Amino acid sequence: MTSCRPLGGLRRRLIRGGRWLGCDRNPLRRTVDRAETAIRLTILVLILTVVPAAAVLAGRWADDAALSQAQQQNAATHVVSARLLDAAPTVGAPDPYAGAEVAWVPAHWTAPDGRARSGDVLAPVGAKKGSTVSTYVDASGNFTDPPPGRGEVVGNVFMTVTLVGLSLLAILLAAEAVSHQLLERRRLKAWDTEWQVVAPRWTGRHRT
Repeated sequence: MTSCRPLGGLRRRLIRGGRWLGCDRNPLRRTVDRAETAIRLTILVLILTVVPAAAVLAGRWADDAALSQAQQQNAATHVVSARLLDAAPTVGAPDPYAGAEVAWVPAHWTAPDGRARSGDVLAPVGAKKGSTVSTYVDASGNFTDPPPGRGEVVGNVFMTVTLVGLSLLAILLAAEAVSHQLLERRRLKAWDTEWQVVAPRWTGRHRT
């Protein structure tokens, strides 16, 4: 007996789903009911086809855009050795790119064009004065962030795919809810009109 319960529960869920979609062949369904059935089926098909397809296309576009941007930044970014002018403090903050603790320390370095530059760079905590650290600079020799890595690109693509998929899903569900409200008003209005015709026959009262 227990083995039949899951099948019975599945059957009941399928029946409820069929009724929600309007696929139960109810002879009392009106034109407005059939219209709502068509809308729900259309939205269901769109959810199962358009939403995944749009998410895939958005992911490909985001991946191509992110890789192109990374290549451009990589071409415009240079790695130089900066010599620390002071010792780095023993306490810092986690490096968003490497994960190790770093701190801002004054340093000087040679720009790609050969000019001497100075400024604050990120150095590991506890680094000694006079030691060198590798840092990223632009073509003018100014300190800049490193180009995005593959992990950052994948994260951006994932966020794009998620936002596109959830946005389209929300739009379709909202469209279904709005159409249901509009059709429900037409349904109630039709019922009221029919009741005005049928009620006098049942109650024996006629409007004057």
